[in-house]
Amino acid sequence: MYPLDFIRGLLGTKICIRLRDSTEYTGTLRMFDEHINLVVSDIVDFPKEVLFLRSENVLTISEG
Repeated sequence: MYPLDFIRGLLGTKICIRLRDSTEYTGTLRMFDEHINLVVSDIVDFPKEVLFLRSENVLTISEG
């Protein structure tokens, strides 16, 4: 399975994202692009409705 296929399968589902600085977010994957920049919504314990994450900061993505 290719990385983009894996991420495509996670669209609309809850995911857990760990960043390079050890920060973790859990939310719903809304969009991504070919660079694996992510748009996440419904983030647990986060004051904003939507979060944009640049791929260079993402360490892991898993089903949440």
